[in-house]
Amino acid sequence: MSLGPSLTEREIYMWTNTAQATAPCLVRDVFSMKENDSEGQFRPNTGFYWLKYIPCRTVLIIGVVVGIQESDKWTVYTVDDSMAVIECILCHPLSNGNLGGTNKGTATSLSRPPSFTPITAIGYLVQVIGKVAPFRDTRQIKAASIKPCDSTNDQWIHVKTVVELHKSKYAIPRPFQIPTKMDSDKLMTHDSLKHPLPVHVPSSPLTHSTTSVPSSLVDLPKFLHPSRLHMADLTDVTFQSYLEHYIQHSLGDVPCCDLSEEIQTLDETPQVFTSRGFTLSHLRRIPELALLANRVVNAELRRRARPDAEKEKTDQTHRKSFEFRSRHTPQCIKMKHLFMWAILKLYEEGSIVLYVRPLPPCGSASKPLFNATLTSANSAQRDTPFSSVVFSSPDSVSSKSIIPQEDAYLSDVPPYEEDEAYVPVTAALLEQPVREIMSARGIGGKSTRVSTEDIAMHLKKLDSRWACVTLQAVEEAIDIVVVDESLL
Repeated sequence: MSLGPSLTEREIYMWTNTAQATAPCLVRDVFSMKENDSEGQFRPNTGFYWLKYIPCRTVLIIGVVVGIQESDKWTVYTVDDSMAVIECILCHPLSNGNLGGTNKGTATSLSRPPSFTPITAIGYLVQVIGKVAPFRDTRQIKAASIKPCDSTNDQWIHVKTVVELHKSKYAIPRPFQIPTKMDSDKLMTHDSLKHPLPVHVPSSPLTHSTTSVPSSLVDLPKFLHPSRLHMADLTDVTFQSYLEHYIQHSLGDVPCCDLSEEIQTLDETPQVFTSRGFTLSHLRRIPELALLANRVVNAELRRRARPDAEKEKTDQTHRKSFEFRSRHTPQCIKMKHLFMWAILKLYEEGSIVLYVRPLPPCGSASKPLFNATLTSANSAQRDTPFSSVVFSSPDSVSSKSIIPQEDAYLSDVPPYEEDEAYVPVTAALLEQPVREIMSARGIGGKSTRVSTEDIAMHLKKLDSRWACVTLQAVEEAIDIVVVDESLL
């Protein structure tokens, strides 16, 4: 949790009051957010919270109303999203008497507002947008708007969205920078939160759809093109990050389906097979990844040629980094070893797993991946349709975007060789095995407290491919299963 080099806490606070900063989350996220108490105390009126690495003040949640308490000035809606329960305070609109009284007697006689009709009833699904506020030893949401959901599927879609935001935005450990496209006209002032608009008038651009989230949170993060990286950034860790970024964002969620779905009888019509796993051969043919691998290998060779290389090597003995087997190994082999090292690291960290479906024979790829004219993003996009989506445009200096012919050459893959494939670990991938474990143990909905560690242990016993899966990934899958069960 850190600020950008040029940001102040006041600037962050002002940004958290904009509609752009509204954070879709789960109720338990509201309770787990950290207070920004840099001066030793939290100031409710000028402070904000940290949703992992994102500053947050206003949240969007979806859940079932399990309680309603009315008073003259506000109504308290208790909302349960199957993970936790929170109170949402919605102030009543000001009555005409409060606005038009000319003297004390008139104001007193008209100050009591008419009977307020609740927006919804107990048992119905609602979407709440409001400001997080401390209340005694817990937290509440001072709602700017509470809107009934159109479908029970809205909660499931919301959970899927939040899970993806945790992975792509909230949990990324980097200094926060205010998005450049900031609409200052949509500033949500203290008064607008205290006296929200009528229910039929959207008080936020998010209220019309549960899947509409601030663009500053859901825009796909593009990594800098490898040709734009500086020498200091050309490391094995950088390459591992780029490889993980490509694997996670170039495909949608890959469901964990049974192999029997792929088995066909002789009487069945053959179906076109489309593999959704990444093989080493495929990844090595991604222009941006191949370019980065080439630049990382060259940078490492230059570092080792310096007089102080031995000292740096001693300083880095605590970390298992990529090592060359021999200085005289051909460049293309060094690049392949770098790919293999990064894939192994991603597997050990639980970011990827083996893809269990059979793969079709690889096509011919005897020609070099790059040629002397491959310097534009258009040519890269022609070879790989996903790479331009996850990486920015290349550097204008052509020499940084070219791989020599001898380094770019990739041999043909044997036509019937079984090549391992990998897929990113997502909640959708783990949903089916987690559901089977919970069903076998009689765990459904909120009837039993779900232990993430217990489910993860059984998951790893179920199949060795889940041996390195993280607790966070298992927890995200449990969230989807629990919400899905609660809607049945």
